[in-house]
Amino acid sequence: MVLAGMVESMSIRRVVPGVVLLSSCVVGAGTGGCDLSPDAEPGVVEWTGGTEGQGEVEVTLNGVIATLFARPEGGWLFDHWVGPDYESTENPHNVGTGRVGQYTVVFVPGDGDGDADSNGPADADTNGPTDDVDTSGLPDDADTAGVAEESGEPASGANDDAGGELARFDPVGRDIAARFFHAASRFDNGVVMVTGGLGAEISPPSLVTLDTVSFYDPSTRSFMEIFPPINGDAPELRALHTPRSHHTQTTLVDGKVLIAGGNTGASGTEVGTPVFTVEVYNPQNGRLRELVREMTVPRAMHTATLMSDGRVLVAGPETWQFFIPGEEPWTTDLPLAHSRSAHTAIHLLDFGGVEGAERVLLIGGVGSGADTMELLDPETETTELLEARLDVGLNDLGAVLLPDGRVFIIGGQEVSTGDTVDATYLLDPVADELTPGEPLPNRSGGISDHEVVRLGNHVIVFGGEQEQDDQDTELDYYAVYNLIGHEWVEDGRMSYVHDDFVAVLLDEESALLVGGGVPFLGQEIPSDSAEVFSVIGPELVPGS
Repeated sequence: MVLAGMVESMSIRRVVPGVVLLSSCVVGAGTGGCDLSPDAEPGVVEWTGGTEGQGEVEVTLNGVIATLFARPEGGWLFDHWVGPDYESTENPHNVGTGRVGQYTVVFVPGDGDGDADSNGPADADTNGPTDDVDTSGLPDDADTAGVAEESGEPASGANDDAGGELARFDPVGRDIAARFFHAASRFDNGVVMVTGGLGAEISPPSLVTLDTVSFYDPSTRSFMEIFPPINGDAPELRALHTPRSHHTQTTLVDGKVLIAGGNTGASGTEVGTPVFTVEVYNPQNGRLRELVREMTVPRAMHTATLMSDGRVLVAGPETWQFFIPGEEPWTTDLPLAHSRSAHTAIHLLDFGGVEGAERVLLIGGVGSGADTMELLDPETETTELLEARLDVGLNDLGAVLLPDGRVFIIGGQEVSTGDTVDATYLLDPVADELTPGEPLPNRSGGISDHEVVRLGNHVIVFGGEQEQDDQDTELDYYAVYNLIGHEWVEDGRMSYVHDDFVAVLLDEESALLVGGGVPFLGQEIPSDSAEVFSVIGPELVPGS
């Protein structure tokens, strides 16, 4: 029951993304309320007070999230929040900022000394998974999100129990934009370039295609808007010529970066349409230029594979072709054996024991070949369909090449049902033999949209999502597979939830994980969280 004199209310009119912190507003007896940000244009958060002061509320804004933290005065206790159509006892409490509505904090008389939970907004990470969140008015993703992990326990910051005996996860500086479905690659000097993706606008609620470019410096563990060119030229702020998501990004042999295709023009819950356009960034002089010669067909959710001779093979959804650095960069289009997007591509070197022989293996994907695999031969420009088939058609699966030439295939989303699987396979592409592997540990609900890397004698799986019976759950899951014993040896939690994100190897012992989707009560929104995975056990060191 709400008692007179024990209630203060906040009305969110509109929140502008990018506002980071608002000062606390102390409501005292007879004040009638105060404005948390009187100079903000337009008004950001308006606090309408009561007639008797029982405490203060601090408000922290981070993108599309507002964190409310109630601090009762001496002799009062925090009891609960009242939203437009729900109540919550969480303190701090996160709300989506896309809806006009009243949010009320209730203080009750008690023996409290005025100290609330010490995890106030100054320490809160508002990009993690949350519970009791009012997200009406925020854009839906194509897949709706659930609570963090299967336990349903909320986590409003970096997980305290991240990592294990083999794996370590360290939160680093945040990306300059909250995003998912972006792309990234590493320069020769170790800096990581992150481009594009989908963001979220608040008013009106909508997905938006980003042109944002950022650079992660491993020496400072922070992100930069501007990269100092290697040749010493003055740095300039860069943005993509074409905003894009679901694109590919490849660091070329000469150190330049190829950015190809993707979707543009996102609006509402639609991710936009595929594009032909291609851009090249040169870290030597810091210039980003859009090529006159575009791909022959628009592509999104395709793959791009760097060949040993410097060419880049792009594949999907129905054709494949090569990018060749030079004046005439694109070859003619070649047909795939089956149409496929959201598939996986693996570069096979010295194929069949023949030195210099290369193939690109395409696995699964949405299209006519969801349960098939085909080998692309860059020398003869032909494709060969393998006889081996997956048990079910899968998209958004993970795969990695093993030292013995086999391919380890992990998880994925069943195309026919939308459910994720925990299955793994070992494929011998030369013998055309596919054998079942050990299922993912503690992941009976399956996984998709995850990232997979190999470090030495181990394979590590990061993040992604689970979907069962149309219920989506974004994950902070990781698992480590030992290639010597051929078994899963560790699984646990990362520092943050990451779905539809990027993972980039920094060196032989660490990887950078950036952004991705996080859950908000039935919706998925982009985040700017980043962390570095590194090894802490000798068992993971290459060559051990």
